Amino acid sequence: MSWFQVFFVFFLGSSINCIENLINYRLPNDTFPLSYDLSLTNYIHESNFTFNGNVKIHIKIKEETQTVTLHRRDIIIDSIDLYDGNDILKLSNLQFEYLEEFDFIRVNLETPQNKDSEIFLDFTFNGLLEEEASGFFKTPFINSDFRQEWMALTKFESINARKVFVCYDEPQIKAPFRVRIRHDKNYHAISNMPIDRVITNDNIYVTTVFQETPKIQTYALAFVISKLGFIGNNQSEIEQRIFGDPEKIQKGFGNFSLKVVENIVKKFKEIFSKSIPIPKLDHIGIPMISGASEHYGLITYEENFLLIDENFDQKVLDYFQPIIISVIAHEISHQYFGNIVTHSWWNELWLTEGFATFYQYYLPSLIFPKYNFMDKFRNEVLTYAFDIDSDNEISMSEYVESPLEIQMKYHNVVFEKAAAVLRMFFIAFESEVFTNGVKKYLNDNKDGVVTSNDFYKALQSSYNDKNPGSQLDIETIFQSWSNQAGFPIIHARKVNSSVILTQNKFNDENSSNIYKIPITFVTKSKPLTSKQLWMTSQTMIIDNILTSDDWIIFNIQQVGFYRVNYSRDLWQLIINGYSNEIHAINREVLHEEMEIAWQKLKTLKICDCLQFMNVLKYEKDGNVWEKAEYIEKLDKFLQFSDFYPQFKDLLSKIVEPHLNILNEPKVDEKFNHLITRWSKVAQNQDYLQFEFDKLLKFMTTEDERYKPDFCSAFRVVNSSIYEHFIEKVLHFDELIDLDLVFGLGCSLNKNQLKNLYRKITDPSNNVAEWMITEILRTSIEGSEIGLESVMEFIQGNLCEFNKLSEHFIEDIIIFMHHYINSENHLKKFKILSQVLSVTKIVPQSLINSMIESIGMKLQASEWKELKICMTREQTSSTYQAESTTQGASSINLMQNKLFYLMFYLLLLFCKN
Repeated sequence: MSWFQVFFVFFLGSSINCIENLINYRLPNDTFPLSYDLSLTNYIHESNFTFNGNVKIHIKIKEETQTVTLHRRDIIIDSIDLYDGNDILKLSNLQFEYLEEFDFIRVNLETPQNKDSEIFLDFTFNGLLEEEASGFFKTPFINSDFRQEWMALTKFESINARKVFVCYDEPQIKAPFRVRIRHDKNYHAISNMPIDRVITNDNIYVTTVFQETPKIQTYALAFVISKLGFIGNNQSEIEQRIFGDPEKIQKGFGNFSLKVVENIVKKFKEIFSKSIPIPKLDHIGIPMISGASEHYGLITYEENFLLIDENFDQKVLDYFQPIIISVIAHEISHQYFGNIVTHSWWNELWLTEGFATFYQYYLPSLIFPKYNFMDKFRNEVLTYAFDIDSDNEISMSEYVESPLEIQMKYHNVVFEKAAAVLRMFFIAFESEVFTNGVKKYLNDNKDGVVTSNDFYKALQSSYNDKNPGSQLDIETIFQSWSNQAGFPIIHARKVNSSVILTQNKFNDENSSNIYKIPITFVTKSKPLTSKQLWMTSQTMIIDNILTSDDWIIFNIQQVGFYRVNYSRDLWQLIINGYSNEIHAINREVLHEEMEIAWQKLKTLKICDCLQFMNVLKYEKDGNVWEKAEYIEKLDKFLQFSDFYPQFKDLLSKIVEPHLNILNEPKVDEKFNHLITRWSKVAQNQDYLQFEFDKLLKFMTTEDERYKPDFCSAFRVVNSSIYEHFIEKVLHFDELIDLDLVFGLGCSLNKNQLKNLYRKITDPSNNVAEWMITEILRTSIEGSEIGLESVMEFIQGNLCEFNKLSEHFIEDIIIFMHHYINSENHLKKFKILSQVLSVTKIVPQSLINSMIESIGMKLQASEWKELKICMTREQTSSTYQAESTTQGASSINLMQNKLFYLMFYLLLLFCKN
């Protein structure tokens, strides 16, 4: 299933009308299928997108009935014939009715059928291939002659088999299928089972007949009609083939995946002590579709998830190969979770998708350790689960019934959240206990349908074997997560040597939800010894756990699906004791939770963040730096405020100890990138000089190895070099580096900037308007000097700007107002805005709106907090500088009508 579909259905789900819950959308359960004989003919080779066929269903009567109700949507029924239990025709052209809201077709058998009797119903039908990847659909491909042709294939999950043939389209109703596909002889057909035989019909058509499947659910059925090529290995226990574009297969683009699928199947067998009970497993790369879909013995993939050119640069391979491995592992895991055991209804879908999502990371971590798949799990699955579930009101086991609800069940709660919960208990119950429980779950329910209780029962048995006499109730523990929406946040506060924990649902402190949480923690005095306790009520006390200077960290290596909110005194202990003794993952999480406490919970202040930021002086792990996202939020909030120089000074001191990386090989590219990024923001002088030196080498050699960060280099460049690059821009060609062009706007010299602005706005230089816009924007967002220079230049050079497009200045002013963050700049902005309003360049209503927005920002409570926590010397010097600036601009130009009249007359002169 594509990520877009998962994202879409999650948010659309909230709009389902609750009245649907009052209607029964399920089949009446008075009959069930014993087998299906399905025959289809397609005409895809003619670019004819119709199909027709018949399905003969062997039916068992569970309760006396005169009608049989099945699923059908979109297809047209031509006729229905009734056969008795001996397959003898009894009635032709039976009467039927459509119940469109339910996707039902109700067939009238004319006479009641006795309980436990058997009948056959033979439906003939026709339909159209879908445009989208649903049901039986078409997709184009380009042949070796570069001409477009078509292929046809199916995607029945979740309830789309009914769009192709009449059936019992519910997951708990499993039956064997015998499939026959009639198609053009130049195409080949693939289905769940190996081919039994191919029958030649005439000069055009053949019929491919497949072996009978075991009992499977309708959505597990699949077939593909195409001209794809393949590479295979029939020497392994299960024959596996990689299908794809014939030319790409010939070039070896399927070789990597073939090795991957063999290794993954072997590893699953090793873990579960059970082979996948299938005779073959085909993996089919389809162009022009997204996502991947599992079926019994056949998996379809977006082409990029299966085929790859192994001649790519290693960096490219290191990015794409783990994606391919992960997707393949997810889909193969469905041969166990989904096919060997099938969810009994859609509220149990998390059993299928949660296990598949967990094992798509865990299993490859055992085979391909270099890709750190469990780190990827934490950064991709766990992080996304936290984000999507923070305001969610849908539980993992939410009951659904209507067709629309069922299709929208495929949201992130049953994928990422379920996987995060399973991983938590994989560790809490110990991997051996958990794995043995899963093996028992698969063995006890082989080829059957399951509920979550079946899994809990198997896991409980495994746990009891390892922990005889334990009173731990796994069903109760699991249900607190599967039956309740959201996840908990633990509030930790220190009382003498003890810690008191309380829990509530994240983002809902009034919720009555109580989660059964495996609490893990370490302390400073015992940093290598972690402990686990079970929190089963709203409050828990951990007695006598801390010494006077002990820090304590909960949720070790973020194994639990919960957040932690530390009290301020516990944060202070963590700050005082922050070192590499704290595991790197725990340090990452601390930076995340600092931001949560400041931004979301409001339990910490902006000054707490600034204090915690100091620990990064000693941090050399790029992953930890990456989690300190609050730096960017602090930067945006403080940018160009009266406190911004102090913030940049603090940031500069934090990056200073790490600047030796500039002259060293890039061992940790993430770390290098982030140190460079924040050195640039802080305008650290050593870093700026480093980039300027590279600029000088680049000018003399034009060697790309010395290409600098132009923005940083131009902050300290002298006027002659700066002028050299201005001239280069004025005579640019299409190959000029745009980073160089825009970097000119980063200068910290007002004279340089105003000279630049004059030249780029001079019509005789023919500088493109989009380029002028980007240079001015770079100045505005790059520094206070740049911001002030643009304001002053616009105010003093309206004639030049009047020659540009009608809304040019208005667009620049709108962009500029986001960077006004002090009373001093607001005063200057008001003067400029009034000029632009009087001269009719910018509407007064727009100006009023912008000024109101700036005023609200300057009233934020954080400014008062900052005044308290900044040192007195710094704040007094800041205020003194501010008052001096304000005094210099104290002439009230806003009321000087002569001033505005002058500008207005000047503008009229410009226009004439």
